Amino acid sequence: MTTMRHISSWLFLAATVVFMFSAFYVAESKDLWGDEVYGIDHSALGRSSPQLLKKGAPGQGSNSPLFYLLIRLQNKSKPLSDRLGMSPNIFWRSTSVIAMVLSALYIWMAFRKTILPPTLAASVAGALLFSRFTFDYAMEARPYALWVLTTALILSGALSGYRSRWWILPFVWLGFTVNASIFQMSVMGLTSMITCRVLHKPFREFHSFWIGIVIGGSVAFYYSLLTLRGAPFGYTDTAWGTWPDLLRFMGHYIPLVAGSITVGILAYRRQDTEWLFLSLTGIGWYFMAIPMFYFTREKGFFFTERQYIFWIVILVFNLAGLLTYLLQAWNDSRSEHRITQAWLFLMLLMTLWRMDIHKVLLRIANSWIG
Repeated sequence: MTTMRHISSWLFLAATVVFMFSAFYVAESKDLWGDEVYGIDHSALGRSSPQLLKKGAPGQGSNSPLFYLLIRLQNKSKPLSDRLGMSPNIFWRSTSVIAMVLSALYIWMAFRKTILPPTLAASVAGALLFSRFTFDYAMEARPYALWVLTTALILSGALSGYRSRWWILPFVWLGFTVNASIFQMSVMGLTSMITCRVLHKPFREFHSFWIGIVIGGSVAFYYSLLTLRGAPFGYTDTAWGTWPDLLRFMGHYIPLVAGSITVGILAYRRQDTEWLFLSLTGIGWYFMAIPMFYFTREKGFFFTERQYIFWIVILVFNLAGLLTYLLQAWNDSRSEHRITQAWLFLMLLMTLWRMDIHKVLLRIANSWIG
């Protein structure tokens, strides 16, 4: 077991090194986008920390200020980075790259302590790093990587039943990260009640969970109001996103909801409280794309897939859940379990395919060769 843990550690370390080197290599060749520059100069450095907390980040699709507060802290090390010769492209995006690495690190630690053998836990965490969603938005000085990190934290907490009071903090951080957090926490509250009702048992000690939901949801609600009261963005060109665009995007991610439903059915049969809760959360987060899109368009903002980057965390948890139940069914020779094994294996392949890991690895290889 000790040997496997060592292999797991080295495997995860190797994946992290390759990811960081590749991300910084690509980030160096990409100039900062206009919205990245605006966010740094006006939303973060153009306001004091108390102003950001009180009135949010100006000119952003989400007024939630946590990322811009971090940028203000990061700016204090700018003179040192200049002396070391670090380019602005890498410096301002380093927060996002580190957030993605921390997301994978925490998922790896949570999985290997609870549900998966060490090497499989490292492989699943590595899949997060090399998914297209993660790799692309790890190289933007925007709140998306921070959103992935907080989402990974709160979903990992479900595996331990949120027993510690520490779990209040990730919900609060989520509330400070993006406006859509209020949708996420509303879904989690609903799915927790459904889980308890269906299985006729409490979700262990739910105190930290509910306190976190109430506080974090209130914070997200406050910054959502600031965003709704602001001037519309005015993206009226239908090229920026229509309802058919959203439906095509959701169709693209059918493996996500199919994987969550599969895990949910097996969790219900086995009375697995945590996995039923996680699968229902994944299903809810998938369909909440519809109200999210409605409010986005009402505000005159454009549709883009990065508004749903937290879906990648659901895909990773689906991957872990499918592996868990596949390992349980593997040694059962009954014919009905063979069918279950085949279906789980198909869901695994569909989930991996949807994460586009093969495309990212090909891009990395081409960038290194080129």
